[in-house]
Amino acid sequence: MSAEKWFEKFVNGTYVDPRIKFEYAEALSMTGDYHLSKIWFERYLQDKPNDKIAKDKLYFLNHLSSFNDEKHQHRFNANVCDFNSDHADYGAHFFHEGVVFASSRDQDLFVKQKPSDAIDPDESLLNLYHVGTDVSGDWEEVTPFHKEHLKSYFHEGPMAFYDNYKKGAFTQSNISASGTPIRGSDGRVHLKIFFAEVARLGELKNIAPFEYNDDDYSVAHPSFSKDGLVMYFTSTGPGTLGASDIFYCVRQGDKWSAPVSVGPSINTAEDESFPYLANDTTLYFSSNGHGTFGGLDVYVAYKRKNGTFTNPVNLGGSLNTKHDEFSFVVDSTGRMGFVSSNRQGGKGLDDIYFYTTNFYFLAGQARELGTLTNIPNATLTATNTNGDQVASVVTDNEGYFLMALPFDQDFNLNGAKEGYETLKDVGFTTRGRPFGIDSIIFPMWNHGLFAKGRIYSNETEQFLPGVTMTLENLTLGTKETMVVSDSGDYVFLVRPDMQYRIEGSKTGYISNGFNLNTAGLLKGELLNDIVLEEVFIDRETFNFDFNKAEITKATEPGLDRIVKVMKKYPSSTLNIGAHADSRGSFQYNKALSERRAKAVVNYITARGISAKRIESTGFGETLLLNQCSDGVECPEEGHAVNRRTEIKIQKHPID
Repeated sequence: MSAEKWFEKFVNGTYVDPRIKFEYAEALSMTGDYHLSKIWFERYLQDKPNDKIAKDKLYFLNHLSSFNDEKHQHRFNANVCDFNSDHADYGAHFFHEGVVFASSRDQDLFVKQKPSDAIDPDESLLNLYHVGTDVSGDWEEVTPFHKEHLKSYFHEGPMAFYDNYKKGAFTQSNISASGTPIRGSDGRVHLKIFFAEVARLGELKNIAPFEYNDDDYSVAHPSFSKDGLVMYFTSTGPGTLGASDIFYCVRQGDKWSAPVSVGPSINTAEDESFPYLANDTTLYFSSNGHGTFGGLDVYVAYKRKNGTFTNPVNLGGSLNTKHDEFSFVVDSTGRMGFVSSNRQGGKGLDDIYFYTTNFYFLAGQARELGTLTNIPNATLTATNTNGDQVASVVTDNEGYFLMALPFDQDFNLNGAKEGYETLKDVGFTTRGRPFGIDSIIFPMWNHGLFAKGRIYSNETEQFLPGVTMTLENLTLGTKETMVVSDSGDYVFLVRPDMQYRIEGSKTGYISNGFNLNTAGLLKGELLNDIVLEEVFIDRETFNFDFNKAEITKATEPGLDRIVKVMKKYPSSTLNIGAHADSRGSFQYNKALSERRAKAVVNYITARGISAKRIESTGFGETLLLNQCSDGVECPEEGHAVNRRTEIKIQKHPID
């Protein structure tokens, strides 16, 4: 009976241990019943709400479509290798023009699935084999990697190489010199790592044990940096968070430093194994502790400058399945390699698959500039240097996205959503990149910065509708316009870190505006009112004496000049605006300014100008030119400025 059926009997009982719910959810994932698996992870989390492993697995299942969409399905081309047998074959590592791998072939023993750190007399034994390629690239005959291996009654596991294949390390069961298995205190036969010098034809010399081998726990699956000075490996020893974790050591002379965990971003309370370091910064590994499609899945994480690793990313549905995928390796280009799996369609228990990659992937999250709030349902596009769109994705409910990009091209990335935009295209290139996933925070700006104000008439001090407002982006060389409504309001969306010119124009008025700099601004309202003055032929401004409304001898020459100009332009009109200072009551000053305006009208009409051509307004103290308002101590010259009268001759269209 399958594990799923056994668990089903338990979970339908009266009391169900939370761990049974977890195992049942796992078993359902391994059968591909992801919907029911989610339900049981949710039920388990009701009992154990702080279980990070279960949270991660549930999160993965809730976002399964983003790891198994059409782009992911075409991400890898994986085909089972011809050199597989009907036994277990796995752990291929590059060796010159071929590969070295572990296999249980050539054994006349019962074959079954084995724990990675156990051995029993009825299990088939793993040994190392080599297969090369001929001039046409086809696989040659499989041969034992080193002649002595058939004489040993123990497991030999995957072998990794460094120093241009001259040195390597392999995994081997813990045995005595006579070949007897050595069991730890838990009764199990654990795994150990051994180093060797490697001849081109596979002869291993000067075999030496790893100094951190131990009878009571396993170390296995070595992988090296290019210079061989750093070794990553799997261990069940001290410092593990779960069943097996990934550690690394640094070579110091002829010794290795103490093992260091790669950290909780990668290691979990479950199994992490089969590390493979590419380009000294990219770590591939297998795990069933992060969200998976069922069994072990292959993940990738990147080493930061401070030595820690980024959160791992699942390599997706065209590589990972509901079965186990492990022992992932890449070639020097980073775009092809091998992975092992016990998926259906192979030749034996475990099989080696050759894969090629079709895309480089860019993963990330769209976030709002300034607040870093995630932006769901934003459309992100990538265009190449010819302007052709090559990819488009929509961010999920948490703003995350995954974009497949062709190799060896340059791209501009742009985002769009109502109320948001990309202020500047994000450049990205896949030239020379190996297979992988890069991650970015994609910044988008929320439309929250506005230039606003009202347009006033200088003559009436009232709102002025019908004005055409122009917003010129001096930085980009673009323009946009709007027409002011009856309310006199204008509003423009402006963008951060730009230089602008805002200007209003209307027939019969002198254009006016201002420059605007939005450097360092992301949101807010930039309020600026604009006053438009009517087009005029001539103008005159003079001041009345305190509390007086009589024309003085000093002002007569200016008024006489105004009369002369009006006679020259018989269709012109005259606009008079009289003002008062703040001393006295509001009502008194209003009346005083009206008397002043009337005095000017009387003077001009007395000299032959029709009153029909004159418009006058007394503004009182409402439009002071300085701070000399009620209650403010102010010198006489300050008050005198406000006792002004402005006279303007305006040209009629027929003149």
